Amino acid sequence: MRCTHLPALTVSMIQTSYGNLVDLGETEWLIEGQRLTDKWTKGRSKVSLRHLQMCFDDGPCYEFLCEEQRVIAP
Repeated sequence: MRCTHLPALTVSMIQTSYGNLVDLGETEWLIEGQRLTDKWTKGRSKVSLRHLQMCFDDGPCYEFLCEEQRVIAP
């Protein structure tokens, strides 16, 4: 997980993921995370990661590498 606070947020981060969970696609961070995961799981079933991001009021912006996401309604 990465967390970026208000002074370091980019316009792109805010415009693409303010109040929304978005899949950032194949980023450098995802490629590196996938490479490390493949190394750790050698010989076992492949894990397919995703790079997700969401920004909140007054920052922060959270980024995650994960296998899947589920939305659970309250």
